[in-house]
Amino acid sequence: MQAQQGRSRPLAVLDPFIGQWEMSASVSGVTLTGGRATFDWLEDGWFMVQRADAEPTEDTPPEFVANSPFPTVGVIGLDDSSGEFSL
Repeated sequence: MQAQQGRSRPLAVLDPFIGQWEMSASVSGVTLTGGRATFDWLEDGWFMVQRADAEPTEDTPPEFVANSPFPTVGVIGLDDSSGEFSL
């Protein structure tokens, strides 16, 4: 999705993230999972939502599998007072 008219211009810098991405989770240089993250706009582009999910590999330690944070959903917005993005 392209930058939407009316959206805060500071958020437009996040446009390149829109779409689906391949990702991996690593701890101490060891890849534990492979998965996907998807970014899209919410509320006509005033917020960005990130959805991520991953599958453990056969080498993933059981404690990571048992406590895996996936799937996740995060909402990214712009703090008007500081000009910084927050999740």
